[in-house]
Amino acid sequence: MANIKKSFNFRNGVQVDDDNLVVSATGLIGIGTSVPTQALDIRGDFVCTGLTSSVTGKIGVLTVTSLDPTEIIGAGVSIKSGIITGQGGDIVTYFGDGGNLLNLPTSQWVDTDAGFGVLSIYNTGGTVGIATTNPQSTLQIGNDPNNGQIGVGIASAGNIRASGIITATSFTGALTGDVTGNVTGNVTGNLTGNVTGNVTGNVTGNITGNTQGIHTGAVNLGDDVKLVLGNSDGLEIYHSQTLQGTNDSYIDSSARNLFVRLNTGAANGGNIALQAKKDSTGILVEDGAGIKLYFDAPVNQSTVGLRLETTQNGVTISPQLDTTNLNIAGVSTFFGRIEGAMTNNVIPFLYSNLAALPNAGDYHGAFAHVHSEGRAYFAHAGQWLELVNKETDGRIGTGTEELNVGDIQSAGIVTCGTELNSPLIGVGTDTPVNDIQVRKTGSTEIQVTSDTGSAGLTVGRESGTGNTNNAEFRYGASGSLYNTAQSLDIINYGTDNFNHYLSANNPGGVKGNYYWHKGLNNVRLMTLTNTGRLGIGTTIPTDELHVEGGATVSGDVVVGNNLTVSGNVVGNVQGTLIGNVSGTLAGNTNTTVGISTLNNLTVAGIATITKIRTNNFAIGENPGLVASDVVSIKTSDTNKIIINDLGQVGIAVTEHFPNISINAFTSNLIIGQIGVGVTQFNSGSVDFSSPGPASKRYVNLPRVPTALRDQFTGVISGAIIYNTSIDKLQFYNGSDWETVTSS
Repeated sequence: MANIKKSFNFRNGVQVDDDNLVVSATGLIGIGTSVPTQALDIRGDFVCTGLTSSVTGKIGVLTVTSLDPTEIIGAGVSIKSGIITGQGGDIVTYFGDGGNLLNLPTSQWVDTDAGFGVLSIYNTGGTVGIATTNPQSTLQIGNDPNNGQIGVGIASAGNIRASGIITATSFTGALTGDVTGNVTGNVTGNLTGNVTGNVTGNVTGNITGNTQGIHTGAVNLGDDVKLVLGNSDGLEIYHSQTLQGTNDSYIDSSARNLFVRLNTGAANGGNIALQAKKDSTGILVEDGAGIKLYFDAPVNQSTVGLRLETTQNGVTISPQLDTTNLNIAGVSTFFGRIEGAMTNNVIPFLYSNLAALPNAGDYHGAFAHVHSEGRAYFAHAGQWLELVNKETDGRIGTGTEELNVGDIQSAGIVTCGTELNSPLIGVGTDTPVNDIQVRKTGSTEIQVTSDTGSAGLTVGRESGTGNTNNAEFRYGASGSLYNTAQSLDIINYGTDNFNHYLSANNPGGVKGNYYWHKGLNNVRLMTLTNTGRLGIGTTIPTDELHVEGGATVSGDVVVGNNLTVSGNVVGNVQGTLIGNVSGTLAGNTNTTVGISTLNNLTVAGIATITKIRTNNFAIGENPGLVASDVVSIKTSDTNKIIINDLGQVGIAVTEHFPNISINAFTSNLIIGQIGVGVTQFNSGSVDFSSPGPASKRYVNLPRVPTALRDQFTGVISGAIIYNTSIDKLQFYNGSDWETVTSS
């Protein structure tokens, strides 16, 4: 063996083979085990040739070849509990005076000479017990019969009390207790105790106790006359015609509701029912029909609550058999399905090796675990077939088998390290109709996500990355014009058309339009109808081009038909007006001074007006419809911009609110800077340094419960709410809602 002079430091334990020597990371040493539970855990024999010192020893079995008492070091040997027994019937002998031996019995027997040449012994302690440590009589054998226990007691006064049978040739004197045997003759007086056997003759007086044997005479009790055993609320035996209103026989305990009844009025003899409570049936013995056991069943029920029924063929148990342990010594054959509880079921089918497996033809369909192989097998077609097993490293199989899998279902992540070669792939379907088909009853989504870069989906006719004959649906690719980390690109790298189709298979049945939106629930920005009409600012364009709101045209405008301006044309008209003006033009035109008054002016294009002075101004409707509104811009009947004579402004509303200068309750607002209560910005884009009166300088954040918060859509990081469910501020970090807590 090599001689290595070197120190080794193992900081996280050391292990030699599987269990020869193990030093755990916590400092536990195991010999013969890989899982030590003590500072030194030895599994197997231990030999020590030197001195062994231990403060406390716990040994299951200690074998000492030889022990020299003179070499026992210490105050002595102390055995806390247990029994010292000689092996093989040997006698254990103690030497010495025994002065320190504890709990030794001290004899109370004293020798005495009573005279007449007879030597006797007597007990000085007062009572003698045999088979008892607590004698209550002068001489007691067994337990105390005076307290209803099994035993015999003899008092010094001469009384004998026994719980069992006393056999004697004759008895003289008063007889108290049970009599077993025949009593012939008259018994006059009180008989207290049990009588077992035949009684021939008259019995005069009270009988207290049990009477056993054959009563040759008749004992007749009338209807509703009860034979009562015990004190009040005792056991009653009677036949009733009026007490219970039926012609039934009863064994009844009024205290415990014990009820046994035989319906003697029935032609077939009736049934016997055991009832644990009133008006219910527990056990029913039917005349000629077997026995039925019920659970919480009403009286006279045949099926309700029935759990067990004896039949001609055996026993019927319904609906199920519930038992903690069912031990069957022989072979049991089950023709139906065997179902166990949901958890903790074990049906062992274990064999030590492959040779121990039984004939597969005799156990078709059986499963078995072969311990030597660490594998599972099942019997089919006369042979044992190995199941694919999950290895200790998490793999399915050893890595050399070819797995032909029809369906793969996984609640977690499925990773394929090699090529997945399949002509059709179905997710949620066994019969995909395309190369890849995803099918689900509810909402279905295919997600392509990148943690740090762009995510795209490419289709085309090239296998490389040249991007010359393909197209891409891409998100988050920055670096080019208008591209940011949050932009969506639809790119056709080819040189041909970019086509949009509505119902390509049924153009005549098209009902939908093209819509452009901003946000999920906001007003549509632009609409292209299925009839070819383009609406900007409107979802229902009435012409091929319909613009709701302003329009700016930097080039020439060519109008091939009528030009209609619903509102006023403000400003100078420069240039030459070529063409005819149909209709009446009342007022002044092409002038820099004076006032031009027009009754109605309709401009279909852009009207530029330097100055306008009017008492009432309206766009989209006649001015002055509301007397107080001096300015009214109408986009719909419920959506206006209005200014009244008090200076109140309403945006996208139809009314003003009291004491509200600007009402834009239904609108979205984008402003570069906001100042509240200030005339000059002091900091940031939003200045709330002096909002209103000093007593009300606070901000009310949106107040929502957790349930409503979880329904938010389109939330961006930095959003702040006041959660009314927990009464705390919360902000959105981009993925979760964080709670702002006090220190």
